[in-house]
Amino acid sequence: MEVRAVAQAGVPKALVASTFFERSIGLAPAGAAEVALREKRPAWDNMIEVAPGANSAPHADTLIVRRAAIDLGAKSVIVLPLTVEGQTYGMLTLYAEERDFFDDEEITLLTELAADICFGLEFIAKQERADYLAYYDALTGLPNRSLFFDRLTLQIGAAGRDRLNVALVLMDLDRFRLVNDTLGKQAGDTLLGSVAQRLKQTYRTQDTLARVGADTFALAVSGVWHAPDVVRVLEAHNRKLFGQPFLLGQEELRVSATAGIAMYPDDGGNPETLFANAEAALRKAKEQNAPFLFYGPEMNARLADALRLENKLRLALDNGEMMLWYQPKVDVRTRKITGFEALMRWQDPESGLVPPAKFIPLMEQTGLIMEAGRWALLQVARDCRNWDAGAGRLPRIAVNVSPIQLRQKNFVDTVVEAVDQMANAGGALDLEITESTIMESVEAIIPKLQTVRGLGVEIYVDDFGTGYSSLAYIARLPIHALKIDRSFVIGMDQGKENLTIVQSVISLAHSLRFNVVAEGVETEEQAALLRELGCDEMQGYLISRPVPSSEVSALLRAMT
Repeated sequence: MEVRAVAQAGVPKALVASTFFERSIGLAPAGAAEVALREKRPAWDNMIEVAPGANSAPHADTLIVRRAAIDLGAKSVIVLPLTVEGQTYGMLTLYAEERDFFDDEEITLLTELAADICFGLEFIAKQERADYLAYYDALTGLPNRSLFFDRLTLQIGAAGRDRLNVALVLMDLDRFRLVNDTLGKQAGDTLLGSVAQRLKQTYRTQDTLARVGADTFALAVSGVWHAPDVVRVLEAHNRKLFGQPFLLGQEELRVSATAGIAMYPDDGGNPETLFANAEAALRKAKEQNAPFLFYGPEMNARLADALRLENKLRLALDNGEMMLWYQPKVDVRTRKITGFEALMRWQDPESGLVPPAKFIPLMEQTGLIMEAGRWALLQVARDCRNWDAGAGRLPRIAVNVSPIQLRQKNFVDTVVEAVDQMANAGGALDLEITESTIMESVEAIIPKLQTVRGLGVEIYVDDFGTGYSSLAYIARLPIHALKIDRSFVIGMDQGKENLTIVQSVISLAHSLRFNVVAEGVETEEQAALLRELGCDEMQGYLISRPVPSSEVSALLRAMT
């Protein structure tokens, strides 16, 4: 057995051997401490300075303590075990400066003192146990319903201040009663404990988890949530929770769950209302045999639309329903084509041409933009091979790149492949990256952009003026041009503020030796102002709407 000193009183700690407090101390056989621990009774030694075996090496750790006590003038020692419900948790060791100090009367008094300390320890342990049972589920170790409501109250308060949503999910294990009936209650309890353990491993520490019923678990997750986002998070976490079977003794058991979801603030502004509405959604999900349902019917409708659209998008990529349309950029003074911007379009067999604003954000949410973005980078070369530029050279083609693509490790490799294919097709590739995307992670993006620029790719900062750029970073970026956001261009001839912004961007860009492209030019008045301000290029409906690949050759012949 080994012990470690945790506290002392009576002399300054500096006078006690430091090793006494810094590491475990072995107990000498038949010594007072060893007897007290082994027999769970007081043990004493009234002549410690003449104890037998004082020079024996095997018990050097104990003798360090003994010698330290002797050096301080101790002659007697008593060790009193501190035992609660049959378990010894520590020892109270007292030294005296006199020989034979611990007589029967002294031992009786000290034994009663130790009993009082043990009673206090037992009371504290029972109080801590009572407090634990009041707020935690003894079987799973998760917060119980009472503590969950306390934490949910705080979570909702924080979400209200930070303008966040809270998704409250109530999850029932499917066919749990069957587990109890066929494998026994012990197996059911084991399953509940295993599910709780996986929940702790799956969800974040800031998420609120609890067991609120026999087989019902509650989850509260804060964030900026829309219905599809919540479902994707829930499905991803459910794959971690239930993707692998649970081992119950020798049995492997596959488990699933049904969930009801209520959203703060739309479905309730306080914990009670939100919880009640999540329960209602859970009951309805069970009735309809659905894996999950939201409380708000309109939320379920939007979710159904989003999931249906997501499935159609996945098929669209496989079935070749995506295409690129091209909008020309022209020299402001000559109106000659300087390049094209490739814009993704979806030709849905059922509903026709789908607006980009409807499917591009969904692609980014679902990660489909990675596959679609790579397709777009390679598709421009295939389209270029079908164009006839007359006697002239094909203009440069710019492809929009999403932040998700930029974060991929193989992004540069994909661009290298696209550049090679464009060169073989007789064209040149450019990239357009939004200002906000660049500013998300400037330091990580700059090396990638430098590599890409080294391939001869020109880089445009799109939607410039709508983000919060640092001039220090803009100056470091290996870019070719800034594109003024169309919102400023459209309002340029309607007020001095937008005109001033456009003028400032052009001046800034030229001072940094960047070109400037104005987007969304719709009138001759806007074109005239841009020419007067020294803008280099422009694009917009005044010049041409985006056209399908089959019409690009005609534009090239007419405008070059």
